Amino acid sequence: MWLAGGVELPRTPGTYAIVFRNPRTCEVTAGALGRIRLARGYWVYVGSALGPGGLRARVGRHLRGPARPRWHVDYLHGKLRVVEVWFRTGPARLEHRWARVLTGEADGWVLGFGCSDCGCGSHLFYFARRPGPGAVLGGRFSEKKIVALYCQIPQISL
Repeated sequence: MWLAGGVELPRTPGTYAIVFRNPRTCEVTAGALGRIRLARGYWVYVGSALGPGGLRARVGRHLRGPARPRWHVDYLHGKLRVVEVWFRTGPARLEHRWARVLTGEADGWVLGFGCSDCGCGSHLFYFARRPGPGAVLGGRFSEKKIVALYCQIPQISL
C-alpha cells in the first residue's frame, strides 16, 4: 500500500495513528458502545499492528473499510475522511503511551472507544484544529524513541 509522497506502509509491526476529518457533526453507532456523537473537526485513532502483515495489513484494512465491523474504528468508515496516517515501526506496543499523551493534548475523546482490551480511557481523540504528529511527539511529552513518519493522503491506491 502506497500513501501520498511515495511513502509505503511497511509489512512490519508497529504503532499507528489515523487522522480523520469530520466536516459536520454526526452520530455513529459503534457496536457495544452504542450511539456516539462526533463533533465537526479532526479525530485521531491510535492502534497497534503487531500481527501478520504488520502496519500495511492493519492500516490498509482500516482505510479500505471492512466488509463487517470488528473493531470500534471500523464504524467510522464512510462517516469520516482519512487525511493522514502517522506510524512508527517496531514491536513495542506504543498505542497506550500515545493514547495517554493525546488525552492531555486533545480537546476531547470518546470514553471507551477502541480500548476494551486495555486500561486506557480512549483510543479516539478529538481536535477542533488539525493536529500534526507533534500532538504525540511534542507538547508536554517528548521521547526520542517515538518517531512518527508523517504523510498526507489526498488519495489512496490499494
